[in-house]
Amino acid sequence: MLLNFAIGTLILTTVGLSACAQKSVEYRRVPAWARHLGASESTHVEDDGTEVRWTFDQADTDFVAVGTISDEGQYEPGASPPAPREDTAQGPKLHCILPMHVVSNLRECLVNEEYDLIWEQLLSSSQQSFYEAGGEAGREAFERFLRQARKDLVTCLRRMEAGNVFGDVQREMTASGQVALRLHRRVRGEFPIYGIVIVQSSEGTLKLQDVLWKR
Repeated sequence: MLLNFAIGTLILTTVGLSACAQKSVEYRRVPAWARHLGASESTHVEDDGTEVRWTFDQADTDFVAVGTISDEGQYEPGASPPAPREDTAQGPKLHCILPMHVVSNLRECLVNEEYDLIWEQLLSSSQQSFYEAGGEAGREAFERFLRQARKDLVTCLRRMEAGNVFGDVQREMTASGQVALRLHRRVRGEFPIYGIVIVQSSEGTLKLQDVLWKR
């Protein structure tokens, strides 16, 4: 699946290591909303040798990881968070304010084989655009992928729900600014699928961006 999301203000500095060698360091800010999703300050090295340092953005305080969804589908911070799934006269309405809401909603939709609901309410806009580029065949490919991955993905999601309170789920900001939820290595075992990647939508709710497979 396609990854296409980035956040943060980038500041590039050059650190002299010697008269002939230099090291590039790129600073990326972790905004407040990402901290609420479990992101932490971290450092990694790109393939070209650039060291990327994710640091907290203390100035970004707008995002609050509790809230409700208005009738227009907009996220409204500050109120009590709704249940992850709400049954309405128009059908199920999914509320994904916290990362584990995505996990529980995706698991229930897969168990019920509600592929249209996943497409319409859980999948990120960039992923929808990716599949829509293939027309009817693209939409069919999306459902075919979920049907093929259904058993392994449901197994992973159930394990994440069961082990979340015991620290069996790791949350990590990816290099592209997304949030990865992974089963901890100590319990990952032989799970072919071991996590998912989440992004924040323009409305403030969370969406499914990718599935993590063992390579």
